[in-house]
Amino acid sequence: MRNGSLDKWLHPMTLNAKYSGTLSLDQRLNIVIDVASALHYLHHECEKPIIHCDLKPSNVLLDDDMIAHVSDFGIARLISTIDGSTSKQTSTIGVKGTIGYAPPEYGMGAAVSMNGDMYSFGILVLEMFTGRKPTDEIFGDCQNLHNYVKKSFSDDLFQILDPSLVPEKMKNSQNLSPEVEHCLASLFNIGLACSVESAKERMTIIDVNKELNKIRNTFLACKLQQLNVGNNKLNGGIPSFIGNFSSLILLSVGINNLEGDVPHEICHLKNLVEIYMPGNKLIGTFPFCLYNMSSLIMISAAANQFNGSLPPNMFHTLSSLKAFLIGDNQISGTIPSSITNASLLSTIEITENYFVGQVPGMGKLHDLQHLALSLNNLGYNSINDLNFLKSLTNCSKLQLLAISYNNFGGHLPNSLGNLSTQLDHLYLGVIRYQEKFLRQLET
Repeated sequence: MRNGSLDKWLHPMTLNAKYSGTLSLDQRLNIVIDVASALHYLHHECEKPIIHCDLKPSNVLLDDDMIAHVSDFGIARLISTIDGSTSKQTSTIGVKGTIGYAPPEYGMGAAVSMNGDMYSFGILVLEMFTGRKPTDEIFGDCQNLHNYVKKSFSDDLFQILDPSLVPEKMKNSQNLSPEVEHCLASLFNIGLACSVESAKERMTIIDVNKELNKIRNTFLACKLQQLNVGNNKLNGGIPSFIGNFSSLILLSVGINNLEGDVPHEICHLKNLVEIYMPGNKLIGTFPFCLYNMSSLIMISAAANQFNGSLPPNMFHTLSSLKAFLIGDNQISGTIPSSITNASLLSTIEITENYFVGQVPGMGKLHDLQHLALSLNNLGYNSINDLNFLKSLTNCSKLQLLAISYNNFGGHLPNSLGNLSTQLDHLYLGVIRYQEKFLRQLET
């Protein structure tokens, strides 16, 4: 990968190397999180659990976005899901990791294990924040990286901390900000807990990920509440780091040239109230997690290339939603009947999609002002297709109703003449409907 291995960034060959001292604390924390996620996948998400056996900085590669990827599975082994035994199938029989990173039990003939990987992970974490390799000359027979950190980190972080992590303004005072000190102490604790000598006492990757999530949520948490980059000429995709802005209330990226899928990290924005992303080239299904955000009042995603269907129960949790605009996409399926539960809805705009089936009654949406359903495949050209119009007489604030260019059959109900007195835009799209409605108005 273009950014090479983590080892090159931690230990550049020359002082002039481009990698020298350029990994910030934020970047190192994110790399640790990436590696932990990869290890969790190997241990718990594969069909058969995999033990890496050789986790170290040179086997962690960084892509263009500095996202870490665990590589080199040359001596990895599979674990039997039946009895937990380690498969003998391996590409390098007898090799059990690299000196300094391999756990002590491997040197005594013990079988490879997940606990062994956790030891390697712990040493990697300690190396990332001390800047010292476990094979450095200062570590003799009675000293190792684990003991070196354990002896000093609680009393004097500066003594063991990688100098490149200390801001210039803090080097003289030797005082770290409370946030930085708490983050580093938590990371060193994880490194130490994973690299204890007793295999059974080491942290599991599940517990590690829980702790890392806590650290990320406190240290990387951003107080940014509104991000508006709409009406520009932005290219590429919506970056995954958007999920780091956990305090975000408003996100607006509309009217750009953004493409690709909406990153799953957007699901981390638990406080989101308004999301605007119309007028782009976004594809794939709309992230289902957004449908579980009860704080949302606005979803605007029109004029993209979203596809798939809407979850049947999506509006059960969107109880605060006031506007739902997804027109001019490629969304199919039926309109969820749960839409009646979003009682605060004032605008529903789903034109130019591939919706089919009957339109649910919307009489409970007393704040409804705009209902635009045109240019879909709604209805079955049957007598009951327009029954939903009867329920709209309860929507006394209705100003716009558009149902043209669908498959609606049957007759306009007489109750159509009792629609809101505020109605000033009506789009029926079929002459026979318009003529009958005019006769109803005359009477």
